[in-house]
Amino acid sequence: MPLRGRAGLKRTDCHIPIVTIIDEKNSVGHDLSETEIHELILECSTREVFRTKLIEAFEKEKPGVRHLYQVERLRNGMTIQLERPGRKEGDYDFKILVDDWAPFHDEVIEDLGLKKRENSSDYTKLLSSIRIVYDCGDMGTALGICEELSLKQGLDTELTLKLLKWMFIAEDVNYPHSWSMGREMLMKKIDEI
Repeated sequence: MPLRGRAGLKRTDCHIPIVTIIDEKNSVGHDLSETEIHELILECSTREVFRTKLIEAFEKEKPGVRHLYQVERLRNGMTIQLERPGRKEGDYDFKILVDDWAPFHDEVIEDLGLKKRENSSDYTKLLSSIRIVYDCGDMGTALGICEELSLKQGLDTELTLKLLKWMFIAEDVNYPHSWSMGREMLMKKIDEI
């Protein structure tokens, strides 16, 4: 079953088959002897629903085990995963992985700056796609805008949009009592490019 990829597909539930791997450690050094790999499909229309569904999945975890949630598969075969436990001390923190790379906000911001310098007109269109993702809009619509862009610098635009989707969700999970703080701070950095 594909993780995602069909434009317009809307799902508000999650499907989580589990595969267990023994004798692994997570990438932030937690001494965990077992890894469970989950497939997690979330298509939601609000921040609150994304956060709630994700936390519901996390609450089903077996304690003391590393968990990898496969949340996106890109057209080029790359995957985006969520790793738990994450970098921060917190009940629901997770780390975002793109294959074996753990991107930081600043790396994505730097990549967006490359794209803006390459072609400011195309960057403006990419920014409108990012706003759709920020507003929990339809990913198919956001990707459709990017199909005609000629941006060649840095990350693939599909990866950029899907990575930002999970970075925005991470901010919603990490700052639950201030819905706007984390997500808006990241978007403000993007707007300042």
